[in-house]
Amino acid sequence: MGNNCAKIGKKTARQHRKQQVSAKETIPSHLSKLTFDHHSIIQIGRFGRPYGVRGWLHLFSFTDPIDNILIYNPWLVGNSREQQSLVVETGKPHGQHLIVKLQGVDDRNDAQTLTNSLITIPKDKLPLLNEGEYYWQELIGSCVTTKTQQSLGIVKEVLATGANDILVLSAGKREHLIPYTEDVIIHIDRENKMIVADWDPDF
Repeated sequence: MGNNCAKIGKKTARQHRKQQVSAKETIPSHLSKLTFDHHSIIQIGRFGRPYGVRGWLHLFSFTDPIDNILIYNPWLVGNSREQQSLVVETGKPHGQHLIVKLQGVDDRNDAQTLTNSLITIPKDKLPLLNEGEYYWQELIGSCVTTKTQQSLGIVKEVLATGANDILVLSAGKREHLIPYTEDVIIHIDRENKMIVADWDPDF
């Protein structure tokens, strides 16, 4: 993985928390398009297919609990070049996920244009975490090594399993599934995107 994977941060991860959204702040409401900057925004959900004919959409939330996504308003939606601010009128649970109605999205055709679009917000709208706590998005892309600096791979996603979360690591043609627990995760260096794990690379 290169020399970067051997640079180990000194911070010990004693507590871990998934991408939890609980603040009651809102983003200033407007309808202008914003310049996309992947360093300053964070993904909080994704639109599914239209629901009904009045502009509602299925919504898959990345927050925990899932309805915390509705606290943030408006949302930034778009592609890698520009983001459009969309105001949430209302949302509610529907089965295992949510459905949502956006301002200005009033029929099924309008809703269809948003299907599969990612939803983001500025990172500075997230609540501050305690020492040793991390959002899922901060862990994705991190280089993971063993205590002896042997590379395990890059974090490509985090899975919630109930008992504990799982880091999914990409290591060439292989994948490692590492429990996100205090006894396995030894160090996390947020700034340098480095994680040290007590894990057998052959497992």
